Amino acid sequence: MSRGRTQGHREVEGAGVTADPIDSTDPIDTIDTAEHDRRLQPWLHDLVVALAAPTQVWCGPDGQVRAQGAQGVYHGDVRVLSRAELTLDGVEPVPVLVSPDGASRTVAVSVARQLGDAGPDPTVRVERRRAVAPGRVDETIVLTSSARTALTTRVRIGVAADLAPIDRVKSGDPVAPLSPSLTGGTLAWSALALAVEVTAPGAAVSTDGDSANLAWEVELGPGGRVELAWAVHARDEAAVVVGPTSGDCWDVDVRVDDRRRRRSF
Repeated sequence: MSRGRTQGHREVEGAGVTADPIDSTDPIDTIDTAEHDRRLQPWLHDLVVALAAPTQVWCGPDGQVRAQGAQGVYHGDVRVLSRAELTLDGVEPVPVLVSPDGASRTVAVSVARQLGDAGPDPTVRVERRRAVAPGRVDETIVLTSSARTALTTRVRIGVAADLAPIDRVKSGDPVAPLSPSLTGGTLAWSALALAVEVTAPGAAVSTDGDSANLAWEVELGPGGRVELAWAVHARDEAAVVVGPTSGDCWDVDVRVDDRRRRRSF
């Protein structure tokens, strides 16, 4: 975009200064559209991460994992899940907060304003509690109602996987999702030595081209509470970095002269 200007001289009022002639084709005012066509490395600063090497989850500030930017579930150097979006009756809950709970856990709190009692105050609370372990991500969805009457809702998680290498994600190039297979309620994707599965106990699991849905029909009574669970499992037989095989814990006793600083790790 450029602003047309008449070639000539400008005078700065009160200063008695005459500026140089201005060319209407001055490139300073012209946006180079070619620059906006470049693929740019996606930002990370506005995402929330939970990790337990070599597995990590990057989600948005609303707790959703969307098929955009660097969001996704990663195992090693591959994005094993590129989308995990939650809706209730087809409507996304309104985010309240997302908070890390240690390095490997996050909690996302939202409200379903279209459900429950009418009025300005929401009466249905939604939590997504996500826990990451090497090769595995577990998510528990907790619905709590303070409504005066019972309600029903269809809870759905829409998932997709592109199995994009991390350098492809960093390049900013769009990556098309891959079609999953569905066997006995388990979704699966694979490529070379990598195998990915998504399970959801009690859910109706379906595929739709290159995406899939996990759905639960939920009934909530007054003051009711329901927990739903689903998980991602990833295994890469050719991985360079693997998770620890031992569950041993380390106790380190730190001794210092100041007793207020004495503690165990």
